Amino acid sequence: MSIIIPTFRDTAGLRSTLDALSQQSYPKELTEILCIDNTPDFELCDQAASLFPARLLHEPRPGSYAARNRGLAEATGEVFAFTDAACVPEPNWITSGIAELERHPTGALVAGKIQVFAEDPKKPTAVEILQIHTAFPQETYATRNHFGATANVFVSRGVIEKAGPFLGTLLSGGDHEFGRRVHASGFPVVYGETVVIRHPARRHLKAALSKSRRVVKGVYVMEKRGRLPHGHFRRGLYRDLRPPVLTCWALLTSPLPGGITRRLRAAGAMVFLRYYRAAYRLKIMAGSKQNKR
Repeated sequence: MSIIIPTFRDTAGLRSTLDALSQQSYPKELTEILCIDNTPDFELCDQAASLFPARLLHEPRPGSYAARNRGLAEATGEVFAFTDAACVPEPNWITSGIAELERHPTGALVAGKIQVFAEDPKKPTAVEILQIHTAFPQETYATRNHFGATANVFVSRGVIEKAGPFLGTLLSGGDHEFGRRVHASGFPVVYGETVVIRHPARRHLKAALSKSRRVVKGVYVMEKRGRLPHGHFRRGLYRDLRPPVLTCWALLTSPLPGGITRRLRAAGAMVFLRYYRAAYRLKIMAGSKQNKR
């Protein structure tokens, strides 16, 4: 089986992922690890030996989906597992992922569980608390939206051969587009509760805002290319304009890390992010109208 990890200027994060993969219960001799450096100038080229037993590849075209496709082109396994640099797989991650795929002998996409964690669990930032509560609802992604965030996805070679690889020109939203295409090809998208990866939370608002812009722009691009139904982007605006009352209440009352002050700040960050996203959508829509004139 082949594990595919795109990386972009996060050597420390990549090493933590590789360290966790070295502790897997699945036989090492049946596993290959492909790390794809997505920097233009192959910044990791002089560190290939230190990353052994992983195999280091280079994909200069920008975007993690182009990098994942480079990994797919080189992979020799019959099962592909995708994760990201800085993610920490649980020791039985590979074993559980393969077992889940084997429950679907005609093929499937398994979206594994993603547990978000703070850098310092005793002193999480407000944004980390928000991320722990809201980021990567993988079960919802799989059961309602038919995709899995590629921080934790298993799929067989046969599924890739029928549905095709990722859309390499996308910079965001490619996991959504890929999953929907897999589902449209007749394969189930299932949630793997026991297929667990731990994912570091974004610590600060600047990083969360950057991710929000990237996701919104990705949805816009996919609709323009006919990969999402007409009107999907506009409907997202209506959702963003709704006050996040239930989420804010949950942030204050759920058993999350951090005291009440940090939780209040997390609720404030949630409100700010929601309406920032709405404003960014409006900006894109306004720019689109001007371009049509």
